[in-house]
Amino acid sequence: MKVTVTIDKNVINKIVEAARQAAPETLEVLYTNLTNETKTMPFDTGDMQNDQTFVETTDEGAVLITGSPQARRLYYHPDYMVDSKTGAGPFPIKDESGNIKGFRYHKGARLVPDPNGRKLIFQRGKNPNAGAYWLEPYISGSKKEFVQAEFTEAFKRRAGL
Repeated sequence: MKVTVTIDKNVINKIVEAARQAAPETLEVLYTNLTNETKTMPFDTGDMQNDQTFVETTDEGAVLITGSPQARRLYYHPDYMVDSKTGAGPFPIKDESGNIKGFRYHKGARLVPDPNGRKLIFQRGKNPNAGAYWLEPYISGSKKEFVQAEFTEAFKRRAGL
């Protein structure tokens, strides 16, 4: 019994290219769903969500990046931080009218998580589900099938399947 296998490199290249194109498309859909439906990302002025979070295409596919300085701490370590020497939290900075415009620690403060275990309380005015681990619904929560389903749909469309 003789079997001949012919590999069509053009078809393989088309499939690989379809996967590469489907990856950023999928992450754009994820980002839109995260910001418009799930609304789990912390939102104060909107800079972290609207300006510092974006999809970057790579040779291997794509990545969703949140490049703001506070993103890593807010995501993985939502602890209320205090001065290691005084145990004090940040003090308010007020404008000329006496309205709080921000918070600041004393110069030289070494920050540590609150020894009483307090966690940050996230504003929920713009994003009612805001908190740490904002991608968790897509990883192990109610939307864990979302990314795979979106990728499969985009891949099939781009591959012509």
